Amino acid sequence: MDDDENPCIGVCMIGEDGRCQGCGRTEDEIYGVSAAPPDAADASA
Repeated sequence: MDDDENPCIGVCMIGEDGRCQGCGRTEDEIYGVSAAPPDAADASA
């Protein structure tokens, strides 16, 4: 996401509904989600 598209206003507080109080995005939208759980990389070796 480009800075021009980023709705962040610097108020990062996740509410009970799972959305940020400042920008309205979910934690997954803010931080992204990994393709696999951390253990999965170790298990495939």
